[in-house]
Amino acid sequence: NMFSCVVLVLSRVMPLNDIPFGPETRNQSFMMSPTLLNFNHGSFGSAPKQVIAARRLYEDQQEASPDVWMRGGYEKIIDGVRADLGKFLNADPRDLVLIENASSGVNAILRSLPIQPGDIFIRFSTAYGMVINTLNWLSQTQNVTVITIPVL
Repeated sequence: NMFSCVVLVLSRVMPLNDIPFGPETRNQSFMMSPTLLNFNHGSFGSAPKQVIAARRLYEDQQEASPDVWMRGGYEKIIDGVRADLGKFLNADPRDLVLIENASSGVNAILRSLPIQPGDIFIRFSTAYGMVINTLNWLSQTQNVTVITIPVL
């Protein structure tokens, strides 16, 4: 996910403990307006300038040879990212999956569980819409029960 990529890129630039939080880092590392006070940290965000620059390099590689890229040229890059993340997280790279966003990840996990009729899923009333939709789909197609816990 984007957070993992951000952490990985920033950790290559400076030790994580040395990254100050606040307006200075926002203004140096992000393209956000210095007058923006961003409270929405979950749905939408901005990638650091270093991540945007790296993404543009990959886009240039794709545009330079789209056929090679689409037929698997990008896979070596993905394998390298997974290897780096594995070292950073102390995890086997074969156990790591890169996803487009948290919604697609949660959706894939919920739909891949070995679900049995009668299984029970518990969610909070504040659950994200995609999670609610996927759980509703599971209840309709897999005969599971979804219990909602109200959060006031």
